[in-house]
Amino acid sequence: MIRVLHTADLHLGRAFTSWGEPAAELHRADLRRTLERIGRIAVEQAAQLVLVAGDLFDVHHPTTDLVALAQSWLGNLATHRIPVVIIPGNHDSYWYQRSVYRETVFPENTHIFIEPICRQPFSLRLGERDLSIYGIAHDHTRERQPLRSFRRRDSPGIHIGMLHATINPSPSLSTAERYLPLSSAELAATGLDYIALGHIHRHHVYNEGRAGHASQPGSPEPLAIDEFGPRSVNLLRFDVDGPPRIERIEIGERRARRIEIDCTGLETATIIEQLQRQSDPRLIAEVVLTGTPDDIINSDAISGAAAPMFFHLTLRDRTEVANAAFARAIEHEKTIRGAFVRTLRARAETASADERATIELALKRGLIALHRRSVS
Repeated sequence: MIRVLHTADLHLGRAFTSWGEPAAELHRADLRRTLERIGRIAVEQAAQLVLVAGDLFDVHHPTTDLVALAQSWLGNLATHRIPVVIIPGNHDSYWYQRSVYRETVFPENTHIFIEPICRQPFSLRLGERDLSIYGIAHDHTRERQPLRSFRRRDSPGIHIGMLHATINPSPSLSTAERYLPLSSAELAATGLDYIALGHIHRHHVYNEGRAGHASQPGSPEPLAIDEFGPRSVNLLRFDVDGPPRIERIEIGERRARRIEIDCTGLETATIIEQLQRQSDPRLIAEVVLTGTPDDIINSDAISGAAAPMFFHLTLRDRTEVANAAFARAIEHEKTIRGAFVRTLRARAETASADERATIELALKRGLIALHRRSVS
């Protein structure tokens, strides 16, 4: 049996600028610890090869301390006689003149694909088995058809491909997200036993059990608030020639989760109490408020109270107040507040969906501001 560990998209050095400090710096440290944990898993699982399918670094020219960390990590795997094969991704692309893969000398156990086509597979022998590894450092400015030479060669053994790509991309994806768009049929046409994918940060398997069997392991740490669910690496077991068995090994310092609260009939204090019951200092939480509350919901107060309960919190107020009973009652007041509600409720009746969202936000913010003013 040949055992191979497949990871991708660690994005060492990611800024997390919208998270604020110290959460951003703490999560950058999480990424470094997770890299070290991947190395330990490789040793503990007796992996004979490690594949890194792109975006090991978040930028093409990372800081010297991150380069030193990667060199040390690779060197440690070398002491256990574990080779590592890397392809650059779109974030740490070889295309840049100052690419880390141009300027850095990595340990001898490391093979890096630097061409936009696979001129020749990288060959190695593990135990009694021959492996042929196919990989590309995709560069659309030099190669419009990167898979034209990405075909199984006529040689014995296990044939593995490495691609940083988007498979069966949804039309809703942006141009940036559709990096190297390919179909699962194109993967199957390569005839390879397994294709180690990177780029998409969620786990997915394509062409299971047949030629072009491929998988995205997903990012080993959540890199955005909407990267929900377990983070993982793939452990591949090749018992015979052909597709491997894939074991998904959970990893990562953090988890991201969406918490949805229906605010119908609730007050601000009650919402905070509900979040308290779900608090987790290791959780990256996206809290979504929905429903039609019976009173003004102060999302700023909720966010301020709940933020210390989680590693990082993002609050999205999607409650509807234009047709709430309390808003309909307020509009009959002969006050500035009443006139304000009447005006915006009238506009909401003929507004488009996007305009209505803006009106809802204006109503919430305006009512909170008027309430504060009346109290003061």
